[in-house]
Amino acid sequence: MAWVAYTYSVWEAAAGCFREITVLCSLQPDGMLREPRRRARFPFRRFVRFVRLIVSSILPPGVTGLGRNCFEAARCPLSVVLPDTITRIDDRAFSGAKFVTHITLPEGLEEIGESAFSSCNCLRSLVVPQTVRRIEDSALEKCRNLTSITLPDELDHFGSHVFEGCSRLRSVRFPRGPTTVGEFTFGGCTALSSVTLPEGVTRTEECAFANCPALFSIVLPRSCLELGEYTFEGCTGLERVVGDPAFRAIVFDNGTDAVVPGDRETIVDGCPLMNKADFVSPHTPAAVAAAHRLEYWHPTLHKRCSEDRREWVRAVLLILTRRLHLPHVVAVVVVTLIKRAELGR
Repeated sequence: MAWVAYTYSVWEAAAGCFREITVLCSLQPDGMLREPRRRARFPFRRFVRFVRLIVSSILPPGVTGLGRNCFEAARCPLSVVLPDTITRIDDRAFSGAKFVTHITLPEGLEEIGESAFSSCNCLRSLVVPQTVRRIEDSALEKCRNLTSITLPDELDHFGSHVFEGCSRLRSVRFPRGPTTVGEFTFGGCTALSSVTLPEGVTRTEECAFANCPALFSIVLPRSCLELGEYTFEGCTGLERVVGDPAFRAIVFDNGTDAVVPGDRETIVDGCPLMNKADFVSPHTPAAVAAAHRLEYWHPTLHKRCSEDRREWVRAVLLILTRRLHLPHVVAVVVVTLIKRAELGR
């Protein structure tokens, strides 16, 4: 791309307008976006810091939306700051932009489209403004390095597969408003250890929390009376589910999309620590407290240990708490001593 100029009459970035962009650009004083000069032996890291594609510099005031596939598969480092006038991000706007490192979403944004940020592998954190009302299916699917997400307090719609494959996501506070946790919403979130579901959630669909081995406990709201088949499939560390024992298992009929009764035992299929016949503890203060005590298995507990020792630390904690049944405080002391020994090496 040699250069790009815009006028202040522009109101929307059209679909695919920067798709598969490969060359970093910088905004010149004359208002034109130009290709930077190529310099022999110019250090790549300094190059990245020197010229960053800032979306707020490209889009003039008044732009209200980003079209479909706008930055799809962009292959250059992007630091994205959207103008305050943006109200919607269409489907797949940044899908596959593997080098997006930071995205600032403006207050006033109302809708995030389907797969809008899917496969943004360098994205580590995201704050979704309180003004957002809809998050569509697969919005953040396979953002493999996403570790933290801040969602609005309330939403009108929260799609399925939203966090599927976010293997480093550690904790999520589900917003109020949606009544259903869609299928595979947290599927494959291997580091997920804490999920807070608000009152008002009435149903989890099939495989909503499938393959989350770091999820050791979960407290379902009293309003949640329907669990889809295979909701916790493959959650090998799941030890306690607190909710209403009177729930029913459900499954969707592929022909009519109607909800029909399912098999209760399939809900915890692949969860060796759970009793398939009776695995939901009643909603009592003691049961909730016991579930919260299991949350200390958060992966950040071991982040200061070297990579080759983390599994050993986990094994020690398993022996102390689940085999010897020692109190939580003892396990914390052991972890602290291990950290000190590790850092002192």
